[in-house]
Amino acid sequence: MSLMKRYAEESGELVYRAMTAAWLETPKLRMDALRAVFEDCGTTAQAYADPAVVTRFLVKAVTKEFLYQRRTTTYREAV
Repeated sequence: MSLMKRYAEESGELVYRAMTAAWLETPKLRMDALRAVFEDCGTTAQAYADPAVVTRFLVKAVTKEFLYQRRTTTYREAV
């Protein structure tokens, strides 16, 4: 598998995990899930020639998706 294809698959999976982390109910659960995703970004990046650059790309994509989902998710409040 080429590195580009591998990067696309791995970044897609990490972004998906960030998206689902944004939907968790409590801030603690969201932070714990997001921390795990960030750690996996660093671990995943070790397979590439410049891990620091790849880590930045992955963290940026993950953060962007997490924030987007937080802004667009609406919650019903108890009346």
